[in-house]
Amino acid sequence: MVDPLPVVYLSRTAALLLETTRAEDDARWPAAVEREREQAQRTSAARVALARAQEIVEEPGLSWPVPLPNAQQSAAIDLAGAGDQVAELWRADPAQAAALVRELAAGGSSPRPRSWTRRSTWPSAPRCWR
Repeated sequence: MVDPLPVVYLSRTAALLLETTRAEDDARWPAAVEREREQAQRTSAARVALARAQEIVEEPGLSWPVPLPNAQQSAAIDLAGAGDQVAELWRADPAQAAALVRELAAGGSSPRPRSWTRRSTWPSAPRCWR
């Protein structure tokens, strides 16, 4: 027969013993305890943010994966992403900066290299993908 008394005793004293041990650690190593608390807060914040992002992704009614942008949306994305480059060009040559903005707004090439995300742009893609 199993004696449940040790388990009951442990369940009733565990919280008190844990709190006593934490207080002793605080007294012995205050800097290390503070560092661990800060790290635990950062970890907790990161976990909460990740859980919220996962909830958003898994919400019913959302269509995933997100479709690729159309030509007009792509031009707007390129234009927004080129803000720093346009500002630099504006200081040196406002006419060249204006030309770049017109080109991007018209859906021209991006000032930065595109990533190889669209199958139709892969140089080695099979014909059925193009």
